[in-house]
Amino acid sequence: MAEVRVLKELASYPEIKQLKADFSNYKDREELPAYFGRDAPYHRPNGAEAANLYHLHLADSQYWPDWKDQYNRTSDRHLVYCQSHRDEDSYAFLAVFEPNAHSQAESLDRMNWLIDTAENFHKHY
Repeated sequence: MAEVRVLKELASYPEIKQLKADFSNYKDREELPAYFGRDAPYHRPNGAEAANLYHLHLADSQYWPDWKDQYNRTSDRHLVYCQSHRDEDSYAFLAVFEPNAHSQAESLDRMNWLIDTAENFHKHY
């Protein structure tokens, strides 16, 4: 069963409880909510892949049409998370990039902070 931890900075995010529940079902049962899109690892900057840093596209509006496959569901709104090195069922929500998720992901300072935060998560989980 997927266990999701939420960074304290995200605790007050309006949709966090629903995101957490839907993410757990997505990982446990492969149930794809209509507002979840492409789920992909970060390849940049150096260290992102080793930190198991991922981003999940979230619909800019309510949802994507059922006929659109997950890979083609892209947006400029991302949930940034990492998966534990020790327990494949353990995850941490690190950030929500919105708006301009792609621009935010280009910030080396921001991404290096996320890598450091993910590495700290890996030390404990």
